[in-house]
Amino acid sequence: MKKLIEGRDYTIHKYTTKDKREITNRKICPNCRECEHRKICSNRANLYTMNKCEICRNCVDNENCDKFYIYTRYKANVLHLGYSEKTGKPIRKQFSGKTKEEALQKLYDSYDEVIKNKGKEDDGSPRFCEVSIVNIAIDIEEKKLKKGITGPNGYKSNKDIINRIAKNRIGDIPIQNVTKKQIENFLEDERKNASSTIAKDYRVLRDVYKEAMRKGLIKENFFDPNYHDPIEKPKSFKQDKKVVALTSEEDYMLRRYIKENPSQYNNIILICLFTGMRIGEVLALTPNDIVRYNDDVMIQITRTLTKSKDGKVVVGDVPKTKNGIRKVDLRPDAKVVLENALKEMIPNENNIIFTQKNGKLYNEGMINSAFKRIAKNAGIRIIDTKKKKVDGSIVNLKSSDVHTHMLRHTFATRCIEAGVPIHVLQKVLGHAKIQTTIDTYGDIYDYFRQKEMNKYDEYMANQNRRFEEKFEKKNEE
Repeated sequence: MKKLIEGRDYTIHKYTTKDKREITNRKICPNCRECEHRKICSNRANLYTMNKCEICRNCVDNENCDKFYIYTRYKANVLHLGYSEKTGKPIRKQFSGKTKEEALQKLYDSYDEVIKNKGKEDDGSPRFCEVSIVNIAIDIEEKKLKKGITGPNGYKSNKDIINRIAKNRIGDIPIQNVTKKQIENFLEDERKNASSTIAKDYRVLRDVYKEAMRKGLIKENFFDPNYHDPIEKPKSFKQDKKVVALTSEEDYMLRRYIKENPSQYNNIILICLFTGMRIGEVLALTPNDIVRYNDDVMIQITRTLTKSKDGKVVVGDVPKTKNGIRKVDLRPDAKVVLENALKEMIPNENNIIFTQKNGKLYNEGMINSAFKRIAKNAGIRIIDTKKKKVDGSIVNLKSSDVHTHMLRHTFATRCIEAGVPIHVLQKVLGHAKIQTTIDTYGDIYDYFRQKEMNKYDEYMANQNRRFEEKFEKKNEE
């Protein structure tokens, strides 16, 4: 019997299932009895409504539950079950059991049955294939997560990329059978997406082929620069979006509207605007991050809001990048905003300065939506949008063409306009390389550099006039 390896050949996880108790004389569960939010679960109407309650959804207390029988089960998922030669469609299988051992035994039994039938005439039943692109990609990401090279949020993002590749046939068939033309066709189809999406797909495929070559699974690496005709990253049909920032007038309009219209989001928006911090960094701030450095008050950035492997918003242990660890100066306007935020801070288990009214963490989408509403009300970058109602009718709505990352760009643009050198801005923004700052804000710097060089033209013109007058007087004498 072949030894299958978890993470490479299969995954297994524990899950909970609930069945309704038809007749029960049990007392009401202690959690439900003390709950003050019965409207959430419609007074415990059924499993569907009770799953709306986070406490009930995650509960595994079978002994005290008066509504359901609660069972723990295990589910094994085959990662590299092949494809049907009749249909050409990928085959996926799951095996469940009361114990981990039972689920794995079912998986092994199915695998052995497939091996016995290898070489026989294909009847359309699934075949286990050799290692596929998706298998290798998942293995790479699992190792990176285990070694701490990527965090849970990065792991989840990379899994999304792999899932996108898995929808194409190149993801499921044995990597040895994938042709160079098939990969080029896949990347060609991806050109309808943004450049950033294409770059992610290309990176995953390149890393997979490098790993497959290292393991001796393939004889040729189509992505190797030394290959006679290597696969190159294609260009997107979409035009890259340039960095956008609020103009000085829009910047003023936003600050004025916020000053006159109180909102629970105002302090968050202003901190982004006055410091250039990423929204995730702002939403992860604690009072302990406000430090004194010499005579200055600064923010010490050490973490950011992120997502766990299952997509839940959490406070990360590290910032977005290694260079994200930095100290940010608090200018006078930012100090006032932060002082107000500390006064309004709601006690919460994470000790986070900016939280919802119930003490739970914000997610970036909430702040982005709030910023759009505020900008619309302030008359900034108004756009018309259409929304389809439940009855199928279309209504015209007003919105604003803004997003929270524009606040960071706006801060950077104001710095450039004020004459802040690019190497200083690099440190303030937490860019790992100065080239990132140049690539992002180079056009703005070029504009202001040209304005500064105009001073040279004016200076030389004045010098020439002065000397012309001087020599003309000498000639007259």
